[in-house]
Amino acid sequence: MGARPMNAAEIRSDRAGGTHDAGDWLFIVNADGTWRAEARDGSRADGPGTWEVVNNQFCREAADTAGEGQTLYRLGNQVRVSPDGQTPPNWTVTL
Repeated sequence: MGARPMNAAEIRSDRAGGTHDAGDWLFIVNADGTWRAEARDGSRADGPGTWEVVNNQFCREAADTAGEGQTLYRLGNQVRVSPDGQTPPNWTVTL
């Protein structure tokens, strides 16, 4: 079975309250609507900011990410992230 777009309930269930491994980055998505990201090697950080689900997209905002919406695709225990709706999505987060 191929990757399929996630709906709002799935996005909230999978993303909120967890730390997500994106290879070189860790994304911390809090249930209170805040998020931050850290480079694994400690060299960089992103956020903190806020997030929400709008039209079945995971949307996050911070000083350098103004309302960025991402379509998320479920593929087994992975979530593939597509900022611009491209298929197949361009990077993966392991749950």
